[in-house]
Amino acid sequence: MRVSVNDKSRKPHKHKRVSETFAFRAPVLAFYDTHTMPKLVNTFWPGIELRSKAYTTKERVVLRWKKERSHIESMAASSKTANQK
Repeated sequence: MRVSVNDKSRKPHKHKRVSETFAFRAPVLAFYDTHTMPKLVNTFWPGIELRSKAYTTKERVVLRWKKERSHIESMAASSKTANQK
């Protein structure tokens, strides 16, 4: 039997990953230049434990953003593209 959502018999939405905007990514990378990864994760994503799977995932995401830094900074500089994901 399916779960009822708004009195309709349909499947509820699954949790999906969150994608950050270029306007958010640029300050994260700037902060990472002067701080360590644990401090960065604690500042921008409070509540994530240091030795959790979520921490490892955020660390991987930030390191991927670091590789794409020039693209992220150019997109964040434009008001048209800063809020894109």
